[in-house]
Amino acid sequence: MVRGVRHPWPSVLFVGLLLLAYEGGLAWWAQHRGEAPPRCGVEQWLRYGCVAAGVAFVCPVLPLVVISPLVLAAVLAWPRRPASVGAALLGIIGESLCAALVLWIVSRNFGWLCERCGLPLALPGQEATWIRLLCLIGAGIYEEIIFRFGLFTLLYIGMRLLLFPWLLALPVAAVLAATLFAAAHHLGPWGEPWRSDYFLFRLLAGLYFTLLYVWRGLGVSVGTHVAYDLFVGLSQPGSV
Repeated sequence: MVRGVRHPWPSVLFVGLLLLAYEGGLAWWAQHRGEAPPRCGVEQWLRYGCVAAGVAFVCPVLPLVVISPLVLAAVLAWPRRPASVGAALLGIIGESLCAALVLWIVSRNFGWLCERCGLPLALPGQEATWIRLLCLIGAGIYEEIIFRFGLFTLLYIGMRLLLFPWLLALPVAAVLAATLFAAAHHLGPWGEPWRSDYFLFRLLAGLYFTLLYVWRGLGVSVGTHVAYDLFVGLSQPGSV
């Protein structure tokens, strides 16, 4: 385990670089295809919410709005920043790849568990084009920021303000955030048809990402989510 990985500063740099790559790829797509690029589901929801709320002007700068709380957290924790940010970044990458590999191995054997529970597991065929892989990167970024850094943290802080002991607040906030994370994939015009096996796996994956977020920080949870999605996207056409 590399020291300094949990500090917000290397996490901001890591997430910022991923976000820059994601937005840069989408901009290249829009320029060369002459059409609006596809975006990940959570980001579509955020943009739709901005339009519905009458603040459509936020959409062009949505990445800056999303990452600004991370920058604020890094600024507040600046005096405690790691001595070597480069080493911390390498640590985030290494830990993310290892954690993603663990989840990928579990997902490849999840069908056996679903079959034992009477839940069929069949992944829909989708071509693993580079634009789809780019959207998987965006999904990992936005879903971790919204559901782990945002929702889980707010739920935990709220329960602590209501005087819940941390031993109760932590798991309850984790389960609630992971449940909403799993359910969000089946809601709205961009949602998938309901599948109990998908929901169960995403619930468990959400708890796994929350554990990484609490234990190793946002950079590792984002990196793990992105790496896992890419492992799945590159290894077979479908993704859960």
